[in-house]
Amino acid sequence: MADPDVIYLEPDPGPSDDRTWCVNDVWPEEYGQGPSGIKYVRADLHEAALKAARAEAAAACTAWLLQRCGKRVDVAMSVGMQMVVLDGS
Repeated sequence: MADPDVIYLEPDPGPSDDRTWCVNDVWPEEYGQGPSGIKYVRADLHEAALKAARAEAAAACTAWLLQRCGKRVDVAMSVGMQMVVLDGS
């Protein structure tokens, strides 16, 4: 069996230290309207999603700057903040 894309950790069960992992978030059903399980996404999938989001943001920022400045600009994005690098050409 391949590794699942997402797994869930049972919400805090209280005084017991035993917690269960599951590929489906079954705990809202178990606890009524209680807490959902804590979602964990495979690191490789998370990194791919971040990379795609950064590329999309950089493209949108470049397009916006091109529209505002009227010339070609290069944009670099860094983790946790936006950093715009304009090349003067």
